[in-house]
Amino acid sequence: MTLLIIVFSVVLIGAFLQGATGLGIGLTIAAVLPMFMTVKDTTLIVLTLLVVSGITVVSKYYRYIEWKPIRTFLVYVLVGRIAAFFILSEYGELEQIKVWLGFFLLLIVAYQLILSKLKGKTDVPNPTPKHVVVLILGMLAGLTGGLFGIGGVFFASYFLLVYPSSKYRYIVGIQLTSVLSSGFSLTMHAFNGDFHSPLVAYLLVGTMAVVLGTYFGLKLLNIVNAAFIKRVILILISLAALNLILFA
Repeated sequence: MTLLIIVFSVVLIGAFLQGATGLGIGLTIAAVLPMFMTVKDTTLIVLTLLVVSGITVVSKYYRYIEWKPIRTFLVYVLVGRIAAFFILSEYGELEQIKVWLGFFLLLIVAYQLILSKLKGKTDVPNPTPKHVVVLILGMLAGLTGGLFGIGGVFFASYFLLVYPSSKYRYIVGIQLTSVLSSGFSLTMHAFNGDFHSPLVAYLLVGTMAVVLGTYFGLKLLNIVNAAFIKRVILILISLAALNLILFA
């Protein structure tokens, strides 16, 4: 019961922050839940919630979908997901992988801080990404997303190159690719027997929390100081990452 409350609270906060500040829900969940459960179970929770939230967005903006720039990128993402599946199946319940997660969280925080400094400093259109860039970003998105559920930074980097000035195509591209790749990962784990009774309960509780958190977060989108809250959360995530590195 205690862990159910923890899962509900963490997901609720993560969904609220995503709605209010745009900070990815996976980042918040991946920073906290591994303190209470395995990285494998945490990743499966994040991937499930990404499918739930992604379907909501795609159903709203489906008319902006363009398959051509998604197809090639998705192939590389799925290859990365296959590699991540085998790594997570082998090492997902070991404490050592929490250290890997800690270091990756710190890299994501650094990226977010650098991005906030550079944002708005250039209006030069981005070129069409070269194939090698698509390959690298796709593989990284697949690998990190499949391992930790936080590959969104690479999704965002790719679709920002493809759609530098089309907000809705950018959003639906990220969400559709996330839904398809997360669903692919979850299917592999389901056939591998990785879903157990307590995890199913966490998923149900998490789904309720993500709906509530997103709703209230969006309500406060224009009220809260999103930039300040985002900085505070990044600091807290950094502390959580250091905790994973030092004490896992």
